[in-house]
Amino acid sequence: MKLPPFALDRFLDGREDATYNLAGSVCNQRTVADILALEPDQHDALLALALDYQPYSGRVSLREEIVKTYANHIGFENVLITVGAQEGMFALFNVLLEQGDHIVVQTPCYQLLNQIAVSIGCHVDEWAMNDDVTWDLNRLEQLVTSKTRLIVINSPHNPTGAHFSHDEFNAIVDIARQHDCFLLSDEVYRGLEHAVADLLPSAAEVYERAISVSDMSKTYGMAGTRVAWLVSQDTALLHHVLKFKDYMTITGSAVGQFLSEIAIRNRDTLITENRNLLNTNIEHFKAFAVRQQVRVFINMPNASTTTLIRFTEITDVEAFALKAFETHSILISPGNKFGAYPQWARVGFGGQTFKPSLDKFERYLEHN
Repeated sequence: MKLPPFALDRFLDGREDATYNLAGSVCNQRTVADILALEPDQHDALLALALDYQPYSGRVSLREEIVKTYANHIGFENVLITVGAQEGMFALFNVLLEQGDHIVVQTPCYQLLNQIAVSIGCHVDEWAMNDDVTWDLNRLEQLVTSKTRLIVINSPHNPTGAHFSHDEFNAIVDIARQHDCFLLSDEVYRGLEHAVADLLPSAAEVYERAISVSDMSKTYGMAGTRVAWLVSQDTALLHHVLKFKDYMTITGSAVGQFLSEIAIRNRDTLITENRNLLNTNIEHFKAFAVRQQVRVFINMPNASTTTLIRFTEITDVEAFALKAFETHSILISPGNKFGAYPQWARVGFGGQTFKPSLDKFERYLEHN
């Protein structure tokens, strides 16, 4: 398999230390001290932790905590720990797909969600975003056929911050079930719905051929742990993924899994803090949208830490972004890193420094 460069990572590499970073997607980045403060009695246990290989499917106590975050049909055997969400999805695509298979992918998207299938030699149809940042369910019904092997969705969505309604989500599951195809649901932002009532079930809870992926990076602000997981009722499929993973990392970090277990036990505290931060930052973003409505189109997100904005007067956003970084240390993610969106940019609003960074970006935009 030959893979092209990962466009977003190649753009961000070496620029993450920007003074005004609006390119990030993590919510409220945490420190080791932050996590240990949740359970101070675990400090000595961390220092005594053996830096040994972990169980191949993941630390047992961590998987037990993850199970508690799901409802129906999900038990210990339905959870597989991976080193980052990318590893799990890379392995899954290679296990599940063969050359010539047909898949449908919601776009724009994180490059891995469609590129692996393309490189395997699959026929990939895009379920593309409308100009108003919505997705047409009738179009999905047209794209999915009896030959479709896999549907790939992402909600809350990266990069737009859009989120399916309960009715839309149920309709997608019904389409997958009707055609007896697999459904991969990227749920790494699950829990960061700006309104609690918007939380959807995990796809793996409601559909026997669904695979849900989640991690510690986005919702928990712990990207450095490199802990993620696949969840599915199809335990045979997870076992095949595990066997593929043997050729990759074997097992994950002992320290990362230990800290993740603490965070998940205290998820209500962390997620409430993160949701409060997002709702504060989104108010600043709304005010920016009103002031800059002539220069940019912003469909206000209702979940996650990012949104996709369209510039009305700038046709090459990557060149604009490079100049902003080089001259003022402002960082945004060009939309062409998520597909054919040269006038768009992803803006992240999950950080504690969002307001001063947005103010700096606004002044730069007005003068350039």
